[in-house]
Formats: sequence, structure tokens, C-alpha cells
Amino acid sequence: MKRAARRVAIVTGAARGIGRACAERLGADGFAIVALDRAPIRWRVARGCVRRAYACDIQDAAQVRRTVRAVLADFGRIDVLVNNAGVYREAPVARTTRADIDHVLGVNVIGTITMTAACVGALKKSKGAIVNISSALSSRPYPTISLYVAAKGAIEAYTRALAVELAPAGVRANAVLPGLIKTDMFKTVGYDDAFIAAEIAKWSKLYPLGRVGEPRDIAAAVAYIASSKAAWMTGAMWPVEGGKLVA
Repeated sequence: MKRAARRVAIVTGAARGIGRACAERLGADGFAIVALDRAPIRWRVARGCVRRAYACDIQDAAQVRRTVRAVLADFGRIDVLVNNAGVYREAPVARTTRADIDHVLGVNVIGTITMTAACVGALKKSKGAIVNISSALSSRPYPTISLYVAAKGAIEAYTRALAVELAPAGVRANAVLPGLIKTDMFKTVGYDDAFIAAEIAKWSKLYPLGRVGEPRDIAAAVAYIASSKAAWMTGAMWPVEGGKLVA
């Protein structure tokens, strides 16, 4: 593959949901897209978009380093890193297992840190941007999701620390905090379609804007933060959640 002259964005967890929407939106905005996921990726991106998918488990530090080296060999640069890959679990505190802890923190927190560490050298060269995906639940949790909330809270703290450390190198770090987004994440914890549809209908009435979110809502925020329009923005936590946090 010839090296792309355009700016390059890496999106983790890009096979579906928010990650896929971010990849499609950044591609439409002119970025060359590097999509990382453990699952196969089927593309639906704007015509003319330069893109390439890499299979990568972000919990595997050696695999992450190999993948980032391959990206730099193929594209020559990294301008934006979107740390989107994440997993969701529900369990009462007393029934939280070590396997749950390892999985949720491993993907959400350790994966984000591992990807960032591997990309930071290239991001300093490009004076690029990091966008981490957290959750509005970090500010307004409900029962049985303490582990997930802890992971997302860690991501927000990490984002603030990155903003302070990397600002002298010209690298920005911000986080987007989605509310309930219509994706298949709830299927990963065993809920069926009927239950999910009922929950979406219920929660839609609780949001001041009258609906739950769509992946494109988050992708739009990510695209703005990744762009030069947000050049003086770092260390920010952006809630994109239909007004629930103030209702």
C-alpha cells in the first residue's frame, strides 16, 4: 500500500457500533482510516476514502506494538487515535469475579493505555489528537455496573493526565461521554431483542431530547474534537447524552 498523503486516524473497536460510525465519519471528513478490531470489519465508507483494517487485540501489548509498527510502515504517520474499544458488564458488587475484573479493566483501561503508549511517539511528530470514549454513566451510575463505571472513570482520569503531559508536545487529549446509544452492546451481556427494544423505549422517555443516541451522534462529536476546529481544546470531558445529566 502506498503511503497516504492525508492525515491518518486509528479507530479501535471499529467493526460495529460507535467505532464503525467514527471510522465512517472520519473517512468522510478526509482522513485515511486505520480500523482495529478483533472481529472482521465490513466497510461502508465514503467513496475515495483510504482505509485499511488490522486484526488486533488491544489487551496484547506485543500485538499492539506490532500493529502500530505496521500502520506506520503502511501510512507513515498517525494524526488521530480514537480509543473506542470497550466491553460492558453488569453484576452486583458481591458477585463481581476476578474474570470480570480482568476482562472489563483489561479492554477498557489497559487496552486504552497500551494503544496510547504505542502511538504517542507518532502523535507527537504529527501534533495529533487522542479521543477516548468514556460514558455518561461515570457521572450518573445505576446499580450493578460498578465495575464498568470504575473503568470509565479511570479512562477520564487518564485523559486528563494525558492532556497535561502531552500538551507541551502539541498533542491534545479529550474524552467523549456517550449516554445510551442504540448499538448491540447489550446483546453481549445476554439481553434479547425484545428486552432491548423495551429498554430503549423506556429510556427514550427519560431523555430531555426524547430519544436515545445513535452511533452517528457520537461520531460527530469525535470528528469535531479530532479536527482543527478544536485546536484549543484539551483535557475536556464531553457528555453527548441527550440532556439526561441535567434533567
